[in-house]
Amino acid sequence: MSPGSYQQLANGTKLAGASYGKAVERLTARYVREDPSLSSILSYQSKPFVSTPDFFGYDGYNLHLLDITTESSIPGHMLRPYGPATEYVIHPGLPENLEFPR
Repeated sequence: MSPGSYQQLANGTKLAGASYGKAVERLTARYVREDPSLSSILSYQSKPFVSTPDFFGYDGYNLHLLDITTESSIPGHMLRPYGPATEYVIHPGLPENLEFPR
């Protein structure tokens, strides 16, 4: 996590939820990368300033688009060009009253 993203969490700004979600996504990507079984079927797709699904999932020759997000963010994700074709993996979002040291 970048220092700026962490500051969003520590200061509880409007971007705190997005910073938390990005951390969830990156942690998931690390788990996928470190697990041979997962990395054989999932590919992390994050690119700076490029809108893309978080992961490509491979089921034989079938491609699945996967995005990690909160339930409340799905309508916005559906507006993306790939949104309707994407499968959503839901996380609960930033826990209330979670404090981050400054």
